[in-house]
Amino acid sequence: MLGTIQAAEALRFLIGKGELLVNRLLIFNALDMKFRQADFKKNPDCPVCGKNPSIKELIDEEQPSCDLKKNR
Repeated sequence: MLGTIQAAEALRFLIGKGELLVNRLLIFNALDMKFRQADFKKNPDCPVCGKNPSIKELIDEEQPSCDLKKNR
């Protein structure tokens, strides 16, 4: 069921029609077969997508940053 919803969202995006789930989270309760939506607002202080982002690039996966022995 959720895969079908994801596919429908992708199709809406590709054809440019309908309302996308932008700034909204779709919540599905399989026990009750009910859907809910939670609305979100963009955080202007976000370090990735805010007004003054401090994180501007991805970590180089070839250099492990979590290995404490290599970083010392």
